[in-house]
Amino acid sequence: MPTPLERAVVCVMFQGNGRFTRVIHEATEGVAMANGGFQWEMPTSIIPEDLRVIGSRFELVEDRAFEQPIPVNPLYRHMRIERLKPVHS
Repeated sequence: MPTPLERAVVCVMFQGNGRFTRVIHEATEGVAMANGGFQWEMPTSIIPEDLRVIGSRFELVEDRAFEQPIPVNPLYRHMRIERLKPVHS
């Protein structure tokens, strides 16, 4: 499996008319940044339906060996979603 170039755990903050979803990079939440952390909007179409709910968390992975099967903005062509592994107590 190719090594991803970058990974970020994100949380869904907002749904915009079905075309975009605003997420926040959890590592930047609460570190004295405007709006509480680094947020951006991404195409809703690349997020699995069950992870589109506000508050859902997943890992966004940049992987140059991966290509989205649907046409999207070139910024997201090599981004894939990974489900977080459950934490056992």
